[in-house]
Amino acid sequence: MLRARTQMVTSRRIAEPRDIADVVLFLASERSGYVKGQELPVDSGLCRNVMSPVPRPQ
Repeated sequence: MLRARTQMVTSRRIAEPRDIADVVLFLASERSGYVKGQELPVDSGLCRNVMSPVPRPQ
């Protein structure tokens, strides 16, 4: 199961707490001052890789 999961993400590894903490620190810093109303998935592309094959209505 772990191997299959790691193959689904672009980084080829499971996130560590530091990965999440880095994003939280960025969002809490002045550097993110111009970021407004965005979703910011921290999943190494998992959502995109899982959802891209799903057909979407045109």
